[in-house]
Amino acid sequence: MSTSFAQLCYYVTNLGTVHVSHETTIHLCIMIVMYAPHEVGRIGEDIACRYLEKKGYCILDRNYRLKCGEIDIVCMLDEILCFVEVKTVSREKKGASSAFRPEDQLHQSKIDRLERAIEVYITDTQYDGEWKLVGIMIELYPTMRTARVRLLDDFAWRG
Repeated sequence: MSTSFAQLCYYVTNLGTVHVSHETTIHLCIMIVMYAPHEVGRIGEDIACRYLEKKGYCILDRNYRLKCGEIDIVCMLDEILCFVEVKTVSREKKGASSAFRPEDQLHQSKIDRLERAIEVYITDTQYDGEWKLVGIMIELYPTMRTARVRLLDDFAWRG
């Protein structure tokens, strides 16, 4: 893995107790290591998978990549196929003001690519049941060893 000293982020090594609610704070055991900025997204996806599993979702696929786009997580809950988009930001301390929220990273081009990837997934798997989009927004607070997780169920991607 290639990293530089200027690219510091935090890797979650052990997930503690998760209190399931609409907006959840997860207490984490954190080890500080050097990673490239894209690793924050992978860490967020790891947290999201653990969160979803604790809520009863069955993870079917991760990082379903196509030329047209990528689906972060594909899972099932109560016979409904869920396509999950995870957005993660790292904050220095809880309550710190930030110029943007995780969902502010959802640009129209990203949404279009996600929709095309979902269409391909449904076609490739010949799925003909009910499905929905789910957003998981994660704010990492490395110095406090916590992460704030928000589940946006059946998220309306277009306003």
